[in-house]
Amino acid sequence: MSLWEKEKGTGGKLLILKAYVQIAEGLVGGALLSQIVYWHRPNASGESKLKVKRHDRFWIAKDQKTWCEECFISPAQFGRARRKLQSIGLIEVRSMMFHGCKVLHIALNMAELESLVDQQLHQSELAESI
Repeated sequence: MSLWEKEKGTGGKLLILKAYVQIAEGLVGGALLSQIVYWHRPNASGESKLKVKRHDRFWIAKDQKTWCEECFISPAQFGRARRKLQSIGLIEVRSMMFHGCKVLHIALNMAELESLVDQQLHQSELAESI
């Protein structure tokens, strides 16, 4: 079996977009942002993956350990990246009850993400035209 065939059978992928790394000002933040965007993106059937609706918006309810495992980052890296994404207005974070326990809930500010991605694309176009 070739390496490419083995890769197909490894299961999940972590796709990190260059624009997300630039927006988050680092690879770790870009990885976390990519995963947050993944969970907010509709599934193959066009349905939302998000099931937790509170305060008129949908949230991802996951503990820090799960985020760290998904993004292959340490708890300290997660904390720094989460705070960075919050400080630039990309995510809202709340600790709310979920299945009887306090769990971290994260919601994506899609309008702010679209604006920042547009800025990145514009900057890339300008750099290429020089």
